[in-house]
Amino acid sequence: MGLRTWLRRQLSAVRTGKRAFDAARWNRFSADFAAPNTSADAELRGSLKVLRNRSRALVRDNPYARQAKRTTQINVVGARGIQMQPQVLRRR
Repeated sequence: MGLRTWLRRQLSAVRTGKRAFDAARWNRFSADFAAPNTSADAELRGSLKVLRNRSRALVRDNPYARQAKRTTQINVVGARGIQMQPQVLRRR
């Protein structure tokens, strides 16, 4: 089996929904879904300022967003913030 034959079989398996994740299936709902082949950082690089400003405005104006931010701060950073944890080797 040549490379072209193998690729053709793999492509037809994806299009027919065989051996594929549900999100990778090709149907009328996903036919016009554009999924760029770039990283999240590359996607954000051009519009980071706008997204950051909108997020800040949302937290300022929306109590649900404000509480979500507080919950994340408490659960991720902790109630006492970031603290030093020295790990000193003792010599005897």
